[in-house]
Amino acid sequence: VMSLGIASFIFMVFGMIVDLGGKGSYVVSNYAIAKMGFGCIVTACGFGIPTFLYRIDSLSKGLASFIHMAIGISVYIVVAYIVGWMPIKAGIGTVLAYLGTSVGVSILIWFVIAMKYKNEARRINEAIKDKK
Repeated sequence: VMSLGIASFIFMVFGMIVDLGGKGSYVVSNYAIAKMGFGCIVTACGFGIPTFLYRIDSLSKGLASFIHMAIGISVYIVVAYIVGWMPIKAGIGTVLAYLGTSVGVSILIWFVIAMKYKNEARRINEAIKDKK
């Protein structure tokens, strides 16, 4: 559920940036908004569903993180290509910059969420320790 909220937020922020950058002239057709909305949901599922990996005790957190991000980023790249988020016509340099930025943002979001849960676990452990 959190992944849907994050993906929807990012979708709306980037949509507003594009619209503001184009001074309100951003026009879409051929169900583009519906396609992008569906792509947003699929991407959210691509990042959200693999989080079950963190509950598998036999997987190290590092391996679980790697698999989780590999799945999420792979789903995103496929969706970005299909939906048209990837600037294919702008050339390979622009596409590589886009992919690098997308991967970087994905890792940043993962890091922020990981730190949130790490701090939460620390607070819970301290509260348990204080009750003993």
